[in-house]
Amino acid sequence: MKDTNKEIFKLAKLYGYILARQAKHLIFKHPNGAVLVTSKSTKDRRALRNTEREIRKQLKLTAPPIDM
Repeated sequence: MKDTNKEIFKLAKLYGYILARQAKHLIFKHPNGAVLVTSKSTKDRRALRNTEREIRKQLKLTAPPIDM
C-alpha cells in the first residue's frame, strides 16, 4: 500500500496540491482553497483512480484522466 501512497503524493503534486497534515488521513490543500482528504492506509484497488476523480471534480477539469 505504500506504493499507492507514493502515487497519491505524485498525483496531488501534479495538480498543485500541498500536503497540509497527516495522521490517519492525508490532507492536501490546493491554492484555490480545495481540500483533498485520502486514507493513509488504502486497501481499495481503485484508490488512485478515485483520488484523481475527486481532484478533477474539485478543480472542475474535463480532460481525460492521466494513465500512470
